[in-house]
Formats: sequence, C-alpha cells, structure tokens
Amino acid sequence: MLVAFRGTRSCGAMRFDMPRPGETRAVQKRIATTVIGMLCKIPGADAVVLVVYTDRGIARLDRLPNDSFVGVVLERARTSGFVVRDALCVGADAWSSYVEPAVGGHPLAEIAQSGVHAAVPERARQLAVLQSGAELPIVTKPAKEKCARLLRRYQRALDSEEAALELMTLYGDVLDPVSLVEEALGWNPDALEAQNAAALLFLTQGPAQRDQMMLQCAFGRDVGVVLGEANLRYLLLQRATGLSLDEIVRAEEEARRARRAATPADGSGSDSLDGSPDEALLDNAYAECGSDLILGLRSERPDPDRVQRAIGILKTAVALAPRAMRPAPLCMLAWLSWSLGMGSVAGMFLDQALTIDREYGMALLLNTLIGSGRLPEWAYAVPTS
Repeated sequence: MLVAFRGTRSCGAMRFDMPRPGETRAVQKRIATTVIGMLCKIPGADAVVLVVYTDRGIARLDRLPNDSFVGVVLERARTSGFVVRDALCVGADAWSSYVEPAVGGHPLAEIAQSGVHAAVPERARQLAVLQSGAELPIVTKPAKEKCARLLRRYQRALDSEEAALELMTLYGDVLDPVSLVEEALGWNPDALEAQNAAALLFLTQGPAQRDQMMLQCAFGRDVGVVLGEANLRYLLLQRATGLSLDEIVRAEEEARRARRAATPADGSGSDSLDGSPDEALLDNAYAECGSDLILGLRSERPDPDRVQRAIGILKTAVALAPRAMRPAPLCMLAWLSWSLGMGSVAGMFLDQALTIDREYGMALLLNTLIGSGRLPEWAYAVPTS
C-alpha cells in the first residue's frame, strides 16, 4: 500500500497487489512505474510511505519479504521527486522497516495500541486487507421462486423494442427507472421484498437503463433524469429511422466529423439520418457525459453513501435473481465498487458475470478498464471539504 502525503498530512492511499514471486526485474520496474505514476496524479503529493502486509512471520527473517520489489518502488518514487518517509513491513508476528530494519522487528501491539490507529476509521484500516465484499447474502428458496415468477410476468409484457418504448412513455409511473432508483436507495437490503427486487432486476436488463440507473446511484437523481431523457430520444429515433442504436450512434459520429471538417461559413446546415430526413441528429452531449462517467474521465466525485446503499440492495437483488439475469446487476456492482476505489472487489463481481455469460459486453468492457489498473479521475481530485 502507498500512502501519499501533502506536506505533513496524508492525502491518499492506494492498495495494490505485490508481483508474483520470481517476477523479473523488468516486470517489477513496469509495475513500480505504474503505481508511482498513479501517485503523481494526486495534486500536491510530495512524499510517500510504502507499507507491505504479509501473512508470513518476519521476526526471525534475515531479509524482509519482497525487499527487491520494494527497492524498485522506492527508487522510482525518488526519481519522480517524492520524499520517501519510510517503507514498512507488517507481518504476522511483528512489524519492521525496510529503510532501518530492527533485529526481530517491533511488536504488533505498538500498532494496535496506538492512539493514531484508534482514530482511523474502520474502513480505512481495512484498506490493507483484501476484504472480498463480493459475497452475496443468503436468501430463501421461496423468495427466489417468487422473484423469478414476477420477472417472467414482466418479460411477457415487454418482449420487443416497441414494447420497450411503450413502457418508457406510458408506464413511467409504474416502472420509472429514476423513481425506482431513488426509492431503492431507501430499501433495507436485509428485508428486500421479491416484488421490489424483480422490478429493479427487470429494469437493469436493458443496457441503456442499466447504465442510467448505475450512474444515478452514484451521482444523483439529476444525472438519472438527463440520461433517461437521452435514452428515450434514442428509442424514438430508432423507431423513426428503423436503424439500430449502434447504427444511429455511428451515423451521428460520422456526421459530426464531417461537420467539423467542413462547416459552412454562415453556420447553416443540419445533420440528418437516412430514413428520417426531417429528424435532426440527437445532440449526444448527455450520452457522452454518461460514457465519460462510466470510464472515470470526470473529476466529479460519486456520493459514497448512495453508492454503498446501492451496493447493498444490488447484492441482495442478485442473490434473488435467476442466473441468466445476473450479469447486468453484477456489472453495476463491479462499477460501483470501482468508483469507490475497490478494484479487486470489482474484479470478483466481473468474474461472476463472465462465468455466466462470457460474451456480456459490459463485463468485457469493465474487465478491460478495471483490469488495466486504472483508477477514475475523481480518485485524484482534492475534496472540497
């Protein structure tokens, strides 16, 4: 774990896995360059402490575990201009320093009894340990069967794109994603009713609504409203043109490129899609905003309380869901976990989704994004309070 400092105060912490035993020095250097590069993105960070946690006993060791890799990381940190304040190893029976090792190490009680340690929030203390957080709660068989029956009823009522449009335009008061998300954040995950779980699961099956609801959980109701309006306009455009969503998005982007390359001097002219000459192209600024948020390209921070509540509800909903309907909410759980910096937990949710459907598009996208070790830009933003 790297703990970043701005002056004398800590300003961030990043947990990462150690290289596999026996990795070459070249691989160690690549990993070190990546993690120190992430540290460089924290505004004002100028010093660092490295902490290695291991299940091994270290009191009787001549050399601390992973000392070669630690040396590479410290070298990269100093080269990048950081002051290395210390590099510590916490083992099963003692703790010690890579910089000034003590024979036999120091007793772990010094950490547990420290006043500083007592003042650190529990969530922050758990950063050093891979808390899975991906386990699903136990639900009863009757609850699962009831949820499945309700889902089949929803599916019979909505089995075409036309029906999807009718649902969004005529039955918004019954299954409105925006209202449902706000309501769901107040549900008790330990007593989630099958009817509520079924409604939530049903709405997550559409990719556009899945992403809309996911981002609303993180960033608030207004984001859900904006993205919902964009989704509805896309559905209307699909019906008017007979084109698929992918074809519409591709046509929009091609038209924008052409417009940027040759805009009339008087600024006149309009874009249209074949099959609908009177339809102006949808301004997809909102859709682009949604994509940026999913990819973590914005500095606006998610609301951690909303995210944690959403994770609790979605985990129970997934436990109640039929296997085939789990990938969508599992991807939501993965992204929401990643948005809070829990990349390892996100990976576990993605593994579950891909075990069910190896070709599920969102799971493949997030697997590439999160598997690359990227953190969202808001992870580096300085909080305003």
